Amino acid sequence: MSERFFCRECNRFFDNPHYYEETHGLDSPPYERVSICPHCESDDFVGFDVFIEKYEVAEKLLPAIMKLNIFISSLKDVFGLANMSSDLDDAQGELIDMLCDAFDCFEYDFRDELLDMCTEYDLEKVMMRFDSL
Repeated sequence: MSERFFCRECNRFFDNPHYYEETHGLDSPPYERVSICPHCESDDFVGFDVFIEKYEVAEKLLPAIMKLNIFISSLKDVFGLANMSSDLDDAQGELIDMLCDAFDCFEYDFRDELLDMCTEYDLEKVMMRFDSL
C-alpha cells in the first residue's frame, strides 16, 4: 500500500510523486533526485498523514478561535472599547497565524474569515473549506 500525498501548490492528492534528476549543470552523475507532484510538478507537498494531523488540529483550534472572537467582541461591546489592545487580541492573532501557516493552501482572505467567525454557522462554513480539500 503506497502512501498518499497532498500538494500544497495545486491542492490535490496523489499516490506517488514523480521524480526527475536535477543535474545542476554537471555532465555526469551523481545527480540530485527530486520528488515532484504529478499534477503541477511542484516539490511543495506533504504526506497525507501530516495533512490529517493538521486537519485534526484545525478541528480543535477553530472552535477555540470562535469562542475567543465572541469573548473579545463581547468585551468590546460591554466596555465600549473600539480598539482593545491586549493579550487577548495578541492570542487571537497568534492562533489564527498558526492555523494559516499550517494550512498555507488557503488564500489570504482566510485570515479575515477566521477573525469574523463568531457563530456556529461561520464555524461550519470554515470547516466546509477544510472538507473540500
